[in-house]
Amino acid sequence: MSNQLMNVNERHIRVVGEHHTLFFAARELSKYLGRMTGELFLLEREKSFENEIVLGVFGDLEKSPRFSHEDPRFDDEIYADLQDGKGVISGVNPRSVLLSVYRMLTELGCRWVRPGALGEIIPRVAIEHMDCHISEKPSLRHRGLCLEGANTFENAIEMLEWMPKVGMNTFFMEFMESYAFFNNWTSQSQNKKIPGYELPVDTARRYHNQIIEEAKKRDMIYHGVGHGWTCEPLELPSLGWGPFEGEVKEEYKDCLALINGKREIWGGEPLNFPNTLCTNLCYSSEKVRRLMTECITNYAKKHSYIDVLHFWLADGYDNQCECDSCIRKTPSDWMVIMLNELDEKLTHAGLETTICFVLYVELLWAPEVERLNNPSRFKMLWAPITRTYSKSYREDPAVQMPPFVLNRNVKSFPKTIEQNVASLRDWQQVFDGDSLTFEYHMMWDHYNDPGYFSIGRVLSEDIRNLGTIGLNGYICDQPFRVFMPTGLPMHIMARTLYDTGLTFDEIATDYFAYAFGADASRVQAFCERMSELFEPAYFRREKPWQDEQAAERFSSVEAVVAEFVPIIKRNLWDPSPVVSESYRILDAYTGYLTRYAKMAVCLAHGDKEAAARICEEEVCEYLSGIELGFQDTMDGYEMMRHVRGKIKANALELVTMQGDDKEHVYV
Repeated sequence: MSNQLMNVNERHIRVVGEHHTLFFAARELSKYLGRMTGELFLLEREKSFENEIVLGVFGDLEKSPRFSHEDPRFDDEIYADLQDGKGVISGVNPRSVLLSVYRMLTELGCRWVRPGALGEIIPRVAIEHMDCHISEKPSLRHRGLCLEGANTFENAIEMLEWMPKVGMNTFFMEFMESYAFFNNWTSQSQNKKIPGYELPVDTARRYHNQIIEEAKKRDMIYHGVGHGWTCEPLELPSLGWGPFEGEVKEEYKDCLALINGKREIWGGEPLNFPNTLCTNLCYSSEKVRRLMTECITNYAKKHSYIDVLHFWLADGYDNQCECDSCIRKTPSDWMVIMLNELDEKLTHAGLETTICFVLYVELLWAPEVERLNNPSRFKMLWAPITRTYSKSYREDPAVQMPPFVLNRNVKSFPKTIEQNVASLRDWQQVFDGDSLTFEYHMMWDHYNDPGYFSIGRVLSEDIRNLGTIGLNGYICDQPFRVFMPTGLPMHIMARTLYDTGLTFDEIATDYFAYAFGADASRVQAFCERMSELFEPAYFRREKPWQDEQAAERFSSVEAVVAEFVPIIKRNLWDPSPVVSESYRILDAYTGYLTRYAKMAVCLAHGDKEAAARICEEEVCEYLSGIELGFQDTMDGYEMMRHVRGKIKANALELVTMQGDDKEHVYV
């Protein structure tokens, strides 16, 4: 070993500056350059070497930013200038330096197909041939993900490691400890083939804190909490959406929203049990607002590492307080009052914490009277959860939001793209500060599109249109295990957020080439064909369930899959481990496609009983059996919830089509 080491050429990476992320960036650069060249890259602090790469932020390297920056805490700028393997890597902040490292490595041929070691393509390149000149600013400020689904600790870490490699800079974990998303994995409520158990809350807290440490190691912009502020101040559980079986303390009973003459934990549709997280409070009550704003202020004091602290109300709808005081203002007006009171408390405490407020369900209606006193403290988060994903963002000035009617809005929520954008436009009349969207492209809707091409195109256009509707970024609320059948939508998301000038076709062609090798074009055509045959609008319930043309399309899936399987089989032994793994994932997915299509045929024929039987005995049975073998790429919990949800939705739709005036239930 010693003789081998003596034959290895030594190169040097000199770190200028003290920030811990600079040293992490240098270690990452050393690791990947070592793999690419076979040479040894040593980290230095003081001494200068002739064959070195110098790494640091602009100011420390006496280099000025090229682009304008409203706030260097949130804005990134990437710079790399190498010739013959020597030069400078820099950025406007430590995070940007790390992004510059990955951006340079990508320019030199590295590819990050999916999270984990089997997602990294690292070419062999002689150091003398490394020439790279990059000076750019990402198109959008906020480029991030929010943890959802069912995850192990390792799933979250691997995604976090992957994000900056593809240019993303923002990481969000909801709640105080993100318990629900780790317990979704351990409890195994959907997959009965894997023994389940309830995760100890302390374990979730440990995961939560360790993940934040990893985010901060990379200087990621960390967003926190959101859900929970309507629970914690009243000493109610806020771990997730589970049932509440306890009693509200007497001193807090008057804090609950008055609905139909009662103040109690909310248990209306679509939930069949009382749920604290979905329970709104009596926001006209000074006591309620004091409890909430003091709770948030105290939390901000103890968690100063949070870059953006989210303030959300309950995760429910049509359950706002009907007391004589609350009905005098809209929920958005009461929220603005609380935001102003929170700002006063934070200011008094000497805290500069950035607060992000959400436009969600009833809060999609802009306030009628109240305005923020100190807009500079706030960011606005538009969460159009009721939108369709059959169309991309577009504005129609003639389209207006329907009138707000207290607790009678379930049928008035904006469904079309134009209505949702109208809600944003109304809010922009009262707040013109930094704003971004909180979206759900990869939360549920990608399961409506088994080929990922339809949702990928909408995602591309949505991100490219963000600037035209006045938004400067995007956070996707989603499961992290979403790389089956491919990672196409995630690459569309990351690369378009970084450069809105890139088209869907450009990114798709590039992605398939390095993920699937010689037969990339055939895989791309197959996935696009799957999107056409399954027609996502059908599964979005935008067309009648009983549809003979849809049944005919679903019936053809099996033959198309059978014709394509030989292409998969011959690539399973590709010499590239990354390409081979891509085909292994796709091979397993074909078993899901044929079974899901069989279930869909029954839905389209109106045979509910057969569809339900196939759902359980074939689709979910198959997913349950393969999940452990593909744990890092497919979220069995969410996939099985999806297919079972289609059976439930089919039953509800058949009742509604017969004239029942039931309220819409999201499934």
